[in-house]
Amino acid sequence: MSDPDDYMRYLEWKSWNESDFGRLQPLSARYFEGELASQGVALKSGWRVLEIGFGNGEFLCHARDQGCTVVGTELNPELVKTARAAGYAAYTPESFEGAPDAGFDLIVLFDVLEHIPQDRLPAMLASLAARLAPGGKIFCRFPNGDSPLGRPFQHGDMTHITVIGEFKLNYLARAAGLNVVRFGGQFRVLPDRSFRTLLSYAMIRLMELLVERPIKSIFFRGWRFAVFSPNSVAVIARTVA
Repeated sequence: MSDPDDYMRYLEWKSWNESDFGRLQPLSARYFEGELASQGVALKSGWRVLEIGFGNGEFLCHARDQGCTVVGTELNPELVKTARAAGYAAYTPESFEGAPDAGFDLIVLFDVLEHIPQDRLPAMLASLAARLAPGGKIFCRFPNGDSPLGRPFQHGDMTHITVIGEFKLNYLARAAGLNVVRFGGQFRVLPDRSFRTLLSYAMIRLMELLVERPIKSIFFRGWRFAVFSPNSVAVIARTVA
C-alpha cells in the first residue's frame, strides 16, 4: 500500500477519522489492561513503550494514561500526522529506522505481523529486540493461524498476507535470536453482564474443558495455542545464553 488514495480508502474502511484518534473506549481499556496483565507484561508508570502500527491510537492513549512514555510507528502517513497533532511522538517506519531511540521496556504489535511477508519477519523482530531495554519484552497479537476461528480475522483484510501459528512464530523468533516465552489465546472481556453474554462465555469455557483439552492432550501435547480463540497473543524476549 503506497498510493495516497489506498491509504485514505483503508482509513475509511476501518472507520478511523481524525476526530476519534486516541479516544479510548472503556471496553478497550479493560481489554488492554487484562491482556497485558495476563501475559506478565502489565504496564508500569515510567516505562518506555513503543507501539508498531498504532492505528487509531487507542493503545497509545491507554499507555500514556498509565504513566508511560509512548512512541508509535505507523505505515499510513495520514495517521502519523494525526498522532503528531494529538501530541504523540509518531513516525513512519522509514523515519523511525534512523532514529537512535532504544531502551524500551515494552514493544507492542497489535494486528501487525500478519501484514508482513514472513521472510522479513526475523529481521524485523531482531531490529525491534535491539531497541529493548534490559529485560524488555515484545508483545504481539495476530489472527490465530492454528484455529479455524482465526480465518475470518486473517482473511477479513486484504492487506493480511502471512498466516501465523505457534510453531511458525517459534521458528521466526529463533531465527531472530529470540524466544517465545508466552503463547496463548486472546484475553476475553465481557462487554456486559447480560444473560446472552454470560451464556456465551460459559459455553466457550465448557468447550475448552470438554473439547480443547482432550484434542491438545492427544494430538498437540505441550502446545500452547488456544483452539477457541480467534486471535493468538505472544510475548517474545531475547534468548538467554
